[in-house]
This record gives sequence, C-alpha cells and structure tokens, in this order.
Amino acid sequence: MEISGPGGGSNHTHLTERGEILEDAHDKKDELRAEDLELKLNEPFLNFMRLRLIPQWGQGFTSECQLKTAQDQLEWHSQIKPTRLPVLALHIGNKKFARTNECDIFVKFFYHKKSVIFQMSKDKLCRKVDIPFDDITSFCFVFGQQSDILTIEVKSSLIPLSAAKPLPGKFLDWKVDYSKDDEYYFPESKSLWVEAEKGSLEKTYAKLKYTNPHLTCLFTDAGEQGETSARHAT
Repeated sequence: MEISGPGGGSNHTHLTERGEILEDAHDKKDELRAEDLELKLNEPFLNFMRLRLIPQWGQGFTSECQLKTAQDQLEWHSQIKPTRLPVLALHIGNKKFARTNECDIFVKFFYHKKSVIFQMSKDKLCRKVDIPFDDITSFCFVFGQQSDILTIEVKSSLIPLSAAKPLPGKFLDWKVDYSKDDEYYFPESKSLWVEAEKGSLEKTYAKLKYTNPHLTCLFTDAGEQGETSARHAT
C-alpha cells in the first residue's frame, strides 16, 4: 500500500508498507530506508505517520479525534506493564505442582524485557525459571471451555533457580539450584505448561502480539483442548 499527496506540487511524499519514506523532486529521487535509521516500525507507528501526513496534503480525510487515537496507541504501547497471573497448576517434565493455600504459583510476562518467568513459593523456599523470548521455540495458548493452557518449549534445558523467602523489605537472592532435596524441586526439562482460569490468558496473548508482533504465538480453540490435554498426560 502507498499513500501519496495530490498532484500539482513540486514535492510529493510517499509512505509505503515497507516503512520507506520517499521524497520526489523534479531533479532528484532520494530514498531513506527504515533500516538506515534503525527504526523498528509497527502498525500503530505507521498509522500514526499516515494520520500526521494526510492533513499536510490538505485532503481532509482525518480528524483531530483520529489523530488523538493514533497518538494514544503509541502511548499505550510504551506503558504496557508486566502481567502477573496466578495459575492453577504448573507442569515441568513429569512433575505437576498444584496451587494451594500453602503453595503459590504464578507466571509473569515482561513484554518489553522480552521474558517470562514461572515461579512457585512453598513454605520458606521460592523456585522459578526465567525464560527469554529468544530461547522459546514454541509458544502455544489453548483457550478451553474449562480453563486456559499455556505451553512453552525451549531450545535448551530450563535453568532452575531458588531463593529463601526474604525478610520484609528485602529482595530475593536467586541462585541456580539443581538439587533434589525435596519433592518440590524442578526437574530437568525443555518444556513446561500451566493451567489457568478460563479467560485469564486471552488478554496476555493480545498484549504479547501487540508488543512483540514478530513473536511466534500459536493458539487453539476449545475444541482442540481435549486433544492437547491428552497429549500432555502421556
């Protein structure tokens, strides 16, 4: 798609889907590519640029309301905060950890830092795995009839971390921990999946796709949930 100004002027500006800004004059044609500026273009940015350019051509195809909407999109993108989501169960390898009053389990998505953590707290010990998006080979969401499921597969084995619960006002001191001293250790694995309350993962999926459009995120509908659950159980 190309947006261009009306004929009759000495200079025309063109904005293309590839993110190129072209300026034509009578005696020259210069091309400035997004790659030259090291810009990371996304659809909200392109929409914003289109709305900014159209009024300069005097076409009257936009309004202050539309321009404000585009500006709000850019601002919202930069202000998206990490999501902390409690889960019903965490499955790593052949082990299942269920959420109880004594065992807190959650997943936290860092959209701009591009990582996701799975954390469990039981008694005086906390355990977690921290997975960068770059290490994820499969990111699959299942929006089921009874619950939502997120499955992640990674390039290399997950690195388990543990930390003692700190005193109030103190931070967790995470360390790599491959020990198997208790039944709550995280086994070696290249995959994990969590079960969450129905509808809880849908907004997370939308935010992931909005902030990381190049991230491969798959999703299946409720009709495929039974097959997916059966596959995990084997």
